[in-house]
Amino acid sequence: MNVNDRGMGGRWQTWGGRYSRDNMDKSQLVWNIEIALQSGDMSSSFVTGAMDNVKASGKASEGMIGWNWHKDKANHRVYGKYEYASGDKNDTTDKNEGFMPLFGEQHNRTGHGDWFHVGTPEDLTRTEDILGWNSVGGGLFDAGGLMAWAVGYQGTFSEKHQVGVEYWDYSVAEDNKDYYNSIAATTPDKHLGSAVDLWYGFDFTKNVTFEASLSQLKPGDGLTHKDLAPPGVSVPDDPVTRLYGQVRLRF
Repeated sequence: MNVNDRGMGGRWQTWGGRYSRDNMDKSQLVWNIEIALQSGDMSSSFVTGAMDNVKASGKASEGMIGWNWHKDKANHRVYGKYEYASGDKNDTTDKNEGFMPLFGEQHNRTGHGDWFHVGTPEDLTRTEDILGWNSVGGGLFDAGGLMAWAVGYQGTFSEKHQVGVEYWDYSVAEDNKDYYNSIAATTPDKHLGSAVDLWYGFDFTKNVTFEASLSQLKPGDGLTHKDLAPPGVSVPDDPVTRLYGQVRLRF
């Protein structure tokens, strides 16, 4: 896909591939592997009297491997997942190593709690790139990318009911120590936290479905910056809970 960003003066491309075997109607090994790379010019500007180009060099990957058990109308799956989006390094000004998403974020891509996004806004100095962006974690996370992995179980019963549970662990992909040079001489902790998701789905008909989930995030030092706090300063790190529900109608 080619993106022509006239506002930023950039023209950059995203290309990649996918290899998968993913179904719920057989007892077998299942997997999904996706890789995306970006190239071209993220932006261009006349700063020094000449055209200064910032190259796009982000990358992202996604993986899943699991095993299905199928019997009659029941299906069970245990699996592991991995999500990665590169972050932009502070020591380079002529290229942006952060992965720039092409579309809006997808629900449940990194867990039912939707705690973190996969990718980096094109320009955090622009209001349109900041508004609506889940910039938890401050500057470290904004341009730091994301690494997330999960293990889980999913089961469907009588073609009507679905239940599942997942454990997620989140970290920053790029250290970006320079963001905190004025605070501490050490590199901040990269661990953003961990979450547990529980969900239940019910297919009332083929066109009407219900889903509800409960997710709790335990913040890590990379999110609270507790490891950078001065001695004697207490930093809140209370768990956060989200309850989600939806009704989906198909026409």
